[in-house]
Amino acid sequence: AFTVEENDLVTYTGTVQNVGQGRAENLILTLNLPPNMSFEAGTATLNGQPLANPVGGSWDLTGQPLGTGEGYTIVFQARVNETANGGTYNAVLAAVGTNSEGFAIAADSSSTIPADVDEDDQDDVTVYSQLACTTAVHSVAYEDL
Repeated sequence: AFTVEENDLVTYTGTVQNVGQGRAENLILTLNLPPNMSFEAGTATLNGQPLANPVGGSWDLTGQPLGTGEGYTIVFQARVNETANGGTYNAVLAAVGTNSEGFAIAADSSSTIPADVDEDDQDDVTVYSQLACTTAVHSVAYEDL
């Protein structure tokens, strides 16, 4: 285990995968960090390539559709601005998009797409107490775009 302290950088890794039968288009990834953390400018990558800083907490990936079985890996860092004993810090990354006909992709399509095992197209990382963690990288997966 390790303890994250004030002014440390935490690296987040998230994955987005299209498990549907068509293209996922007009993708938007939204990041909500806890109040005690801030996005570290210039640290984001998408599939290993530099990615612009989020605007208003979101990355607009319109023009970068995902075909069936394709995915993104997004990596970014956040700075710990303050810590507190007994605190709970929750970071959430969510994905939305449309299908090739322009209709919103339902968050839960498990009734028609068995590989859709993520009911809300978002995931979170929660750290408790004095920001004590057991691994250096937390992964979040959005599997049903």
